[in-house]
Amino acid sequence: MKDLTVGLYGSGRNVTTDNLFTSYNLAQFLLTKQLTLLGTVQKNHNEVPPELMPSKRAEYESPFVFTKHTSMVSYAPNKNKTVLLLSTMHEQPDIDDGKQKKPIIVLDYNAM
Repeated sequence: MKDLTVGLYGSGRNVTTDNLFTSYNLAQFLLTKQLTLLGTVQKNHNEVPPELMPSKRAEYESPFVFTKHTSMVSYAPNKNKTVLLLSTMHEQPDIDDGKQKKPIIVLDYNAM
């Protein structure tokens, strides 16, 4: 990913990745190059905090965790499934007002 994004350094753009490429270290590196990252995260990734580990949760529940420049959310679209996302472009735990109460991080990822 570092090689693929060289031409974007300093542009202030966002890089959207799937769970094969998303990592906290990559997100922090891209921030140093004035790029943000938004991507899904593998559920078994060692960077996933215990608070976000997939488990049986209420439908549409969305716990968030934050560091200084990074957000992670674990969205439960139904009671037996979770989706993990990492973002350096979102700073707030914003949730859509719709029926499914999707986090804005999820809506932005789906729009990319």
